[in-house]
Amino acid sequence: AKQVAATKLNNAIEKVIREEMERIRREERSAAAAASAATPGKTVAPTATPEATSLSKEFNNNRGSLPWPVKNGVITGYFGRQPHPTIPNIEIVNNGIDIQTDQGAQVRSVFEGTVVGTQFIPGFDYMVILQHGSYYTVYSNLEEVSVKKGDKVAIRQSIGKVSTDRKTNTSAVHFEIWKEKTRLNPQDWVGK
Repeated sequence: AKQVAATKLNNAIEKVIREEMERIRREERSAAAAASAATPGKTVAPTATPEATSLSKEFNNNRGSLPWPVKNGVITGYFGRQPHPTIPNIEIVNNGIDIQTDQGAQVRSVFEGTVVGTQFIPGFDYMVILQHGSYYTVYSNLEEVSVKKGDKVAIRQSIGKVSTDRKTNTSAVHFEIWKEKTRLNPQDWVGK
């Protein structure tokens, strides 16, 4: 059931990122076409907006020093392929990290950006995707969300509240970082 939920989460993330990348490409093509029309005979290649380029560079420059998405916590699920913690001979794949935290903890943005998606995913509760230029951060296992698509968020701004697992009575946020369609290890990005 957890693998099915993880697949649904991954598909939802990929869909939002793909749609956002297509929207950006359309805007860049429109801008290039408008520039070409303004200067007949000259072809203008589409380029990312200066704001998106700047935000990407700033995000990249913070590798290893981004704040955690929760105030207090410990990593309980690690990035990548690994043996299942309790079932022998079973491997799991984690596209992010899981951070166990206090019940009712606020989940915060690790960098300034724009909300490009929110969705309910059974097994992961609510998910929020923020865009930071060509980078995306994903926060899931949220009981409630306090932002909506299109909202601008500041670094460390609360975006929701972590869910508590009724069976284990633990609270953990699932956190992912993507560069366009490439999954990155969040441990390489957040401060120690």
